Amino acid sequence: MKTKLPKNQAHARERERARDRDRDPVTHQERFAARGVKYQWSTPDGTVHHGHTVVLARTRSGLKAALRQFWTLHPHVSPFTV
Repeated sequence: MKTKLPKNQAHARERERARDRDRDPVTHQERFAARGVKYQWSTPDGTVHHGHTVVLARTRSGLKAALRQFWTLHPHVSPFTV
């Protein structure tokens, strides 16, 4: 029969499991969701410029929010497709 842990120990164990899920099993480094973003913009004289950056977040939902924030904070750039 399984014994029930006190509530604070159960929460501590669950936090530890969640932390372990976010770590790479080989390197034990924290994992991040990453997305490379390529974008372009043009200057008034018609010159087109290209750039790229990497957006990082701890979770996929955080990554979506970070990408939305990137495009909101940089309204003068548009996604670059080849």
